[in-house]
Amino acid sequence: MSWAELKTQRLFYKGQDQSLINWEKLDKSWMDFRKWKLTLKYKEENTDWEILIKNRQMREVLGRGIQCVGTCQLYRGIKNNNLNFRSLLLEGDEVMTEADSYAWIFLLDGTLVRISPNSSISLREINIGMDSNFFQVRINYGNILWMARDIRPYNVDNEPESDTIFLPLDFKETRAQILPIEYSESDIFKVLIKPHNYERHQTLANRLIAENNLYIHAKPTYSFIVMPNGTVAGKNLQAEFVVLTGNESYFKKRTPEQLGFELYEGEENLNKSASFYFRGFDNKEVGEVEPGYWYKVSSQGQKLKKMPQEKNKQFWPGELLTGKITSIIMARELLLRKYSTFMFEDIIDPQVFAEVHGYRLWGRMDDIYKEGLYRRLEFLKEYTRRIETNNFLVRERFKNQLEKKGETLFEMQYSNKFFIKALKHYYKTRERGFYESEEIYLNSR
Repeated sequence: MSWAELKTQRLFYKGQDQSLINWEKLDKSWMDFRKWKLTLKYKEENTDWEILIKNRQMREVLGRGIQCVGTCQLYRGIKNNNLNFRSLLLEGDEVMTEADSYAWIFLLDGTLVRISPNSSISLREINIGMDSNFFQVRINYGNILWMARDIRPYNVDNEPESDTIFLPLDFKETRAQILPIEYSESDIFKVLIKPHNYERHQTLANRLIAENNLYIHAKPTYSFIVMPNGTVAGKNLQAEFVVLTGNESYFKKRTPEQLGFELYEGEENLNKSASFYFRGFDNKEVGEVEPGYWYKVSSQGQKLKKMPQEKNKQFWPGELLTGKITSIIMARELLLRKYSTFMFEDIIDPQVFAEVHGYRLWGRMDDIYKEGLYRRLEFLKEYTRRIETNNFLVRERFKNQLEKKGETLFEMQYSNKFFIKALKHYYKTRERGFYESEEIYLNSR
């Protein structure tokens, strides 16, 4: 293949430099003749070397921050910043919350992620395919809610929101309307009460969902959620995870009723089971995850057990606090409209997609065609199982060495530290009747 023919196949990504040389990090080794010979040999053996390097250097935009309460750190390599409203999230970023700190983030396909205190999640990759989108993330530790966008409307019941610690959002367009109230001189204190029109708020959220459904309903998202001791994967995944470092992990795939959706005929295809991938170098077993049940994963990732309903009451605060999140839903739909419409367009030319939007366009997920996304998923199943198994063995060796010295390795335990501040805020606002002004909300955070 000639150089002219090779150049016609190069993908120029929007916002990426033409030069592959990182001028800021050049050192004396750049002039090393032996290194140059090795590099030349690689280029001669791989005619598409330039495309491979550009793809490897790409850090595609994955999402945005919605809100942080407390201290939420966004790590990008060795740098870190505070996570705020509309903070840019790139592939490879890690979001970590400190004690009594909470965060909601928005991913480009409409997936919402809630991060509880003392938790960490690594956003590894986003892949936009022709027939579906794909996310790979790793929950390092803590309590995470992963909530893929659903096309169904939410129940309109004029009930107040549950995740009150985030209210009001910095995203002002999502706030509930405060209604005027009549009062008399004999009841002058009534003027201090400012009731919100939650029914109108919920109706507006459903209208935004319906409008966005006109162009995104036909493109599902496949989520690949990696834990140290297991992987949960599936289309349009909506699940809560509790990952305890050095200990067991727990997760639950939520049902439509638990998420507050309106139910209608023909929805059975929207709530399929997910898959669980075990740990072990030779363990290729795949478990099936049913919605509505908490599962316990052994610390080594060799066993998966469905928990009896009476034994999972310890996790009820997470479901309570995220049962009615109208403002967060509105934020998702508005951000989706602003940042994500390109993901659902009928573009089949990778060059156009790269130049205009700055993303690599992947093939189909379907196992019939066995194109890009399908092959990527098959690779990740095997690679993740092996690398996470190796990580576990390294940790066990380190643990044994510490024990010989009379020391112990930290093992995380589940406790109210993951929800206590948000739960107290919920009950405090509930006792006040949810008739508080925005100033009172701000002062109580």
